[in-house]
Amino acid sequence: MEIVQLHIEENGWFVLLCLTVAALYSYFLYHKKGDWSNTIHYTLAGLRFVTVFLIAFLFLSPFFNYIKNHFEKPIIALVVDDSNSISLEQKEGFGDSLKTKLNTLQKALAEADFEVYTHSLDEKKAIDSLTFSKDETNLSEALRNTRDEYYNRNLSSIILVSDGLHNKGANPDNTTFKTDIYTIGIGDTTSKQDLALSELKVNKTTYINNSFPIKATVVCKGFRSAQTKLQLFRNDSLLQEKPVSLNKGDAKEFTFYTSEKKKGSAAYTVKVTPITGELTTKNNSKTAYIEVIDNKEKILLYAQSPHPDIKTFKSIIDKTDKYELDIYIEGIHKKAINYNTYHLVILHQSPTNNGVVNTSLQTILKSTIPKLFIVGASTSLSLFNANNQTLTIQSNANQVDEVGAYLNKNIELFTLETDYINEVLPQAPPLQVPFGDYTVKGNSTVLLSQKVGSIETSKPLFIVNQNGDYKEGVIVGEGLWRWGLYEFAEKGEYKLLNELITKSIQFLASKNDKRQLIVKGEKNVYFSSEPIGLNLETYNELYERIGNITTDITVIDQQKNKRTYQLISSNHKTSYNLNALPEGRYQFTANATIANKKHGAQGFFNVEKKQLESLDLQANHLSLQKIAQNNNGVFYDISNIRKIVDELKSKSYKQQIHSHEEYQTLRENWIYLLIIIGLLTAEWVIRKAKGSY
Repeated sequence: MEIVQLHIEENGWFVLLCLTVAALYSYFLYHKKGDWSNTIHYTLAGLRFVTVFLIAFLFLSPFFNYIKNHFEKPIIALVVDDSNSISLEQKEGFGDSLKTKLNTLQKALAEADFEVYTHSLDEKKAIDSLTFSKDETNLSEALRNTRDEYYNRNLSSIILVSDGLHNKGANPDNTTFKTDIYTIGIGDTTSKQDLALSELKVNKTTYINNSFPIKATVVCKGFRSAQTKLQLFRNDSLLQEKPVSLNKGDAKEFTFYTSEKKKGSAAYTVKVTPITGELTTKNNSKTAYIEVIDNKEKILLYAQSPHPDIKTFKSIIDKTDKYELDIYIEGIHKKAINYNTYHLVILHQSPTNNGVVNTSLQTILKSTIPKLFIVGASTSLSLFNANNQTLTIQSNANQVDEVGAYLNKNIELFTLETDYINEVLPQAPPLQVPFGDYTVKGNSTVLLSQKVGSIETSKPLFIVNQNGDYKEGVIVGEGLWRWGLYEFAEKGEYKLLNELITKSIQFLASKNDKRQLIVKGEKNVYFSSEPIGLNLETYNELYERIGNITTDITVIDQQKNKRTYQLISSNHKTSYNLNALPEGRYQFTANATIANKKHGAQGFFNVEKKQLESLDLQANHLSLQKIAQNNNGVFYDISNIRKIVDELKSKSYKQQIHSHEEYQTLRENWIYLLIIIGLLTAEWVIRKAKGSY
């Protein structure tokens, strides 16, 4: 449906002026009758009147307003849980049977005048292309992303088809999504007979000749009692064995102790010997990969007083097995600091504005050890300015401002998950920063900048600097702990700060690498469902970053099978993804020719398979009932799938009208211009035919 309206920008009384001008022009041209009849005379006068009026009317800037209305049917989003737990607990052919039922449901909803779109847990997908092979289930994120995809559209409801099991993200049971959600339960809610290795705890790194524990938790479900064995393997060699005795509902932890004699990586597998009657044996074993190192890199966090941000840094650093964190708080810890043993010092609001700089702090400030300054309300800006090579802050009367943050583009020092950061960061709570003028020093790279309201400023919020072999960073502001709380509430994880702080610490604490070819894994352990990330950097003899260098990568698995890749380095990119690989341990070698000289690099990484889906195979329809109840919906068992069509029909969802306006000036309308030309032509032809010029 389209509505066309004609408007003018000038006052409507000017239309009378156009009529008057046209009438006068026509009168003066035709007030004397020519050698033709009265009919011809008045026709010519009329043609000239209309032509002049149409031309004069253009000076009023007339335009057409086209209003187009589009009627959209009520939309139903059918979200299908395509995780591995759906297929593990069912008989062969269940997946095909479920697809048939869902296709029937989709057809019935379409016949009921609904517009139906099908989604898997993470993308829009046709029902027949579902594979039920996802390694994890995040129902909360799937529902939220589906709702957001139809923002400002006529989304009437979401139908969630699932077994109710979720093992990632926020718990959806008590969450309101502000959209009607109906749930369809699949799977068996009765208890299954199964033994499962539910958890395998091991440090990701260990030291040479250092005894370390491997803790395995075994769960007994369905069996009244079970007698079996628990075995520990290093690679394929059996190291230890323990008897296991479990009763129904037990979850017992068993501990093995072992050690490593060589630097590198090692794979440890713990297996539960299967017993008769188990539903599946896919959850009877787990493999952990350990990196054996000489020692950890030490980090000192030096602060003037306790603060929630200190706990945030501690929780992030403690998750990284590569680092060992010590915390020193003035007035609480009295032990002298041997700063020479640390690879990085984090100075939280130190030096302080109390004017006191003790001997330990003076020594640290004057040293060449890498530093990360955290500037807050208690920081002495004058002492900070005098003792850092990265940033100068000129502030009056210690005023503070509340600012947001935005991620700067083209960061080359290290790779970040920019899409995720740009999604979360704009909504993160503001930080308190000193109000004043900021001046960046030296060869600094700004990671985050300050954002006041919706205005992106040039003032840095998070900045790092490298001057020769010395590295330094500055975070301006306090309140980072609020970012963590916000992110967990929205996303169910703490990825934002982990990315920013962990990558920055890795950059600051690492020693400068003087190799011309650097190839290393972005992490030591990958899941079999994700690509293998490698960092590639090439340098000339002056250790200046260069690109367009072809690097040959050879990846070798435990069976000595080789996979070859070819990467080309870049000045602006360090991160490259190889395809996902099966579970196992891998070594890689890299070779490149730079300035007619051959250079090599090598490393290793491990690939694990997520087993979240096989740990609990008892469907949880109670969770689905709560999701429906909290979101104005109804729960149905898969056997009653047809009833949901009648329920949705009874809701009387309405079509939604979407209006779209378009504008076109009259002088751009070719029909209008063609009419003017036609009138002038007609007048000329008539006068010509009657012998007048």
